Amino acid sequence: MSYQMPSEGESQRYQSGYSAGELGSSYSDSFGSQQSQKIGQIPSSPSSTIGPRLALAIVSVVMLVPLSAIILLGGSSSMEGFGFIVSRLIALGLVCITIAIINVVFNFKHV
Repeated sequence: MSYQMPSEGESQRYQSGYSAGELGSSYSDSFGSQQSQKIGQIPSSPSSTIGPRLALAIVSVVMLVPLSAIILLGGSSSMEGFGFIVSRLIALGLVCITIAIINVVFNFKHV
């Protein structure tokens, strides 16, 4: 394997590089100021709704724990059987779906 030296044309092409004067100073200054203005701007709407969204999600999970305990373990113990267990699981599913719908509606309303 031998090393080949670049020809004069190739070496001049690599050495020429980029000069800032090619595009003009007014273009680069206006472009730089536009980019710095974009960077300096802080989006207020998405960051302002993160707190209430997170609070609703936490409250939903916290409320789901006692509600599921009440639904699955509450009531009289004399009523047992397959139908009774299925009806409690359906009730738990409805509670979960309701909480999910509340969260989705709240998140779409505050986007």
